[in-house]
Amino acid sequence: MPRKALLVIDVDHACGWKPKDIQDNSLKQLVAENIKTELANWRASNGLIVFVIYGNDTTGQEAQVNEINGCVVCDRNDSARLAEFLEHRHKNTTEPAFVKKSYDAFTNKSLAQYLKKQGVTEVVLAGCQTFHCVQATALGAVNAGFNVTLLRDLVFLPFDKQYDTEERWLDYIKGAIKMNPNSELSVKIGGA
Repeated sequence: MPRKALLVIDVDHACGWKPKDIQDNSLKQLVAENIKTELANWRASNGLIVFVIYGNDTTGQEAQVNEINGCVVCDRNDSARLAEFLEHRHKNTTEPAFVKKSYDAFTNKSLAQYLKKQGVTEVVLAGCQTFHCVQATALGAVNAGFNVTLLRDLVFLPFDKQYDTEERWLDYIKGAIKMNPNSELSVKIGGA
């Protein structure tokens, strides 16, 4: 049976998701609440959740457990930690974390390998920034052979900031890559 994974991209302090940043931005508050609700739904159904953070201080290997200190997400300096509202489960094997060195999370080859090993055929994307890391990760996922769903209400910045509709965003993505004939790309409003 095909399996989905929720990828939460760059929702960390370095990308502006400290509590004060969220408190001072009503749009971030809304996106944070939507992501929190979606995480609760995935956790309730034992869904696979993958956190992705940017960092140029690692080897790019799968980063669920740091052999020295414990968790690569929790052991980072404050500016690179995941946002508190995500309620990261330290060392939880069903919620691994991966570190990327570029906009595209799939440049970390161990991410695609891990997902395929778990039987994942579709990745569902949430996080920030819509037109940088989320977009690049969507491209990378399609190129790696995954179906991709972007959860519109769970990404920051909203579409109207650069593209006025999801269709224009999809057209851009489809035009920017050589579509894998076995992959699909879609945008959904609300949760998966």
